[in-house]
This record gives sequence, structure tokens and C-alpha cells, in this order.
Amino acid sequence: MRIIKINSDNPSLETIKIAAKVLKNGGVIIYPTDTIYGLGASALDKNSVKKIYEVKKRPATKPLSIVVKDIKMAKKYCAMSKKQEEIFSSLLPGPFTLIFKKCSDKCPSRIFTGYKNTFSVRIPDYKITALLAKELKIPFTATSANISGLPGSGDIMEVLKQLGINKKNPNLPRRLGIDLVLDAGVLPKKNSSTIIDLTGNEPKIIRK
Repeated sequence: MRIIKINSDNPSLETIKIAAKVLKNGGVIIYPTDTIYGLGASALDKNSVKKIYEVKKRPATKPLSIVVKDIKMAKKYCAMSKKQEEIFSSLLPGPFTLIFKKCSDKCPSRIFTGYKNTFSVRIPDYKITALLAKELKIPFTATSANISGLPGSGDIMEVLKQLGINKKNPNLPRRLGIDLVLDAGVLPKKNSSTIIDLTGNEPKIIRK
């Protein structure tokens, strides 16, 4: 496992390429977002998504959100009315998670184990995730880098401690499944994203 320092304001494109390559090859990364640190894996890789659940000790009935590059990518997986497209464009990029119905039976629902007919989508307003989405060209998971039931954090030291990773010697002990850590230090304190369900007739706020 590697730990690479990254500057939130001026991220190294070489580091972004390294992270994208890890994800393309089925690996798992810890990465900073506009809110807290997240766990990333290719959303289209069943085994990679399974690793996320194992790292987090997350129940298989709970779905994972995905990061997409833009609305064009989101519409490959999500069914959107004109009104929903307008809501999407008005809120994203930003600290929101939007829940949509699956676009068709061809959508890769395997990234969700509990809500097979929906996808929750994020586009963080953050350079690192934007560059990663652009380089990767496929959706990747957007879930907090924590053990299920414990709080997420914007402090990389707290994240590594909770996941059982020693920064000075990251392989002893090593949390199974994590291949790369993008270390942006302590992120500005912000709340987790607001979750809005857009599967009904009217938007419904699930979490503020």
C-alpha cells in the first residue's frame, strides 16, 4: 500500500493518474472529498465494491453512492425527467447526494445490494475528485472512509487510525483491500453531503 501526499488546491496530475490506474486495476483508495475522506473503487467492478464493504464492515443491504464526471455520465445509469435534470444541474457539483431510479435493466445495479432499482450520485465541488472522474471515465464509489457505525473524518490521521493503518509503516498492520491513500492532511471542517431522494413526484430530503 502506498500513501501519497496531495495538494487539494493544486493536485498533481501524475498522482491523479496513479490513483485512476489503481481503480482501473480493481484496487481501493482512500481519497479526500469536499466534505470528508472517502473510499473509492470502480463502481463497475463487483470484486472491488466487495472490498469496500469488507473494509468498512458495512452490511451488504446498504447501498453505496457513486461519483460521476457530469450529468451525461449520470444519465447512462439514472432515469431523469426534465425537472430532475434541472435539479441535478442546480445542485451539482456540490455537497449533495441525489437518488435516482435506475435507467433500465441494463444499468450496472451490482454496485447496490439493498436498493436494486436506484442509484445515488455525487459530483463533489472539489478539484481532486473532478480530475479523478475525468481521468477514470467511469463511476467510482463515494462512501466515507470509516468503519460502519463510526463517524467519518476529514483528518487523515483519524481515518488511518480507525481503519488500522500505521502511517509510518502502512503495511503493519494493513487494512485488507486498501491499495492507495491520497493524503491531503486535515480537510476544512464540513458536514456530510445532503441526501435528496428524487425517485418520487417531489424531492425528499433524507439527510441534511
